[in-house]
Amino acid sequence: MMVCESPIRNGSRKGESATGTNAGRARHFRAGEPSCDACLEAAYEYNRQWGAAHPEKRKANMRRARAKRYRDHKADALAASRRWAVANPDKRRAIERRWDAVNGKARNARRQATLAKVATIPFTRVQLDQRFSMFGHRCYLRLRCDGIEAHGVDHVIPISRGGPHCLSNLRPACQPCNAAKGAKTLEQLGIIS
Repeated sequence: MMVCESPIRNGSRKGESATGTNAGRARHFRAGEPSCDACLEAAYEYNRQWGAAHPEKRKANMRRARAKRYRDHKADALAASRRWAVANPDKRRAIERRWDAVNGKARNARRQATLAKVATIPFTRVQLDQRFSMFGHRCYLRLRCDGIEAHGVDHVIPISRGGPHCLSNLRPACQPCNAAKGAKTLEQLGIIS
């Protein structure tokens, strides 16, 4: 006799066979054996009905389950990531270069501003792109170029002089002009008086 065939002890179905019920699946589990198809299907149906009746609790349970799966497999995922990085150094470097091209300069500017303890107003990459489009994405300094397309970011009032890290203080500048400007203000360069 299978464990789930013993009678249900409580409720409206008291005395009936537990086969094909959620209680039957629980008895299989307690006995340490795999559930029969009828009990497994009954448990799935019970869970579907319970989830439909309690959507918020279901979402919370799913969040907890995902968090637990993440915690349980985090070490494995990190180890797999490290193994891939060791096995594919060229691909890893290419990915890092692409990431740095998009995020590196902004990250370094934020870090520099934080270290200098100046005002920082957060902005997105899209907002920065819109700001640079005001200058046609061309170098605004023109100290060593003729206004070529700029890929760098310049703080008009340098961070080292207390300038804020915010959109209104940023302008596009090519690398040679930005290096020539250094920590000088526009007044010191003679661009404005």
